[in-house]
Amino acid sequence: MVEAGRLGHKTMKGWYNYDPKKQKDANYCSNGMKIADPETVTLLMQHRKSLGIVARPRAEITRQEIEERCLFGLVNEVSSCGCFLYLILIPH
Repeated sequence: MVEAGRLGHKTMKGWYNYDPKKQKDANYCSNGMKIADPETVTLLMQHRKSLGIVARPRAEITRQEIEERCLFGLVNEVSSCGCFLYLILIPH
């Protein structure tokens, strides 16, 4: 995204395009309306292809897999925080 010059609010393009002239609604953000951009999808598909990653059909991704991926990320974060706290709070 950065290589493509998509720096978010700074350039008014990132994961979304931002239009500061739009009215506030559910998609409003502080610097303007965020608008889904097909170019983002194209960039992601090109990047995935360059890495040899084959997309799985959505039907193959179960609710349990999504929940586990979210949970495992949290567990990893908590465990790294725990190690950090141990290093700074407990006298050695």
